[in-house]
Amino acid sequence: LWYMLHFDHLQSAISRSQYIDILVQKRNRKYMKNDLSIYDWLNPFQEIAIKNAERLFQEHHDLRLNHSNKKSSTTVHLLVQELNKWSPK
Repeated sequence: LWYMLHFDHLQSAISRSQYIDILVQKRNRKYMKNDLSIYDWLNPFQEIAIKNAERLFQEHHDLRLNHSNKKSSTTVHLLVQELNKWSPK
């Protein structure tokens, strides 16, 4: 989900294989979970991902309290923002 948010604001639940299919289309390259080049590819879109993740988090805030909710959300943006504070500019 975090990778997808670099390109699109997603509001629907999709499967992991659907995420991978979309990433392959966007990158025009096979997806590999531990691809060392993924950071360099996604980094220019990080601010978009953070905004999309914040928006998704806000939209689903109340829904997350209901564990039967099937909608996806993430808080990876909070970790990324914290790590960015410590990275050299």
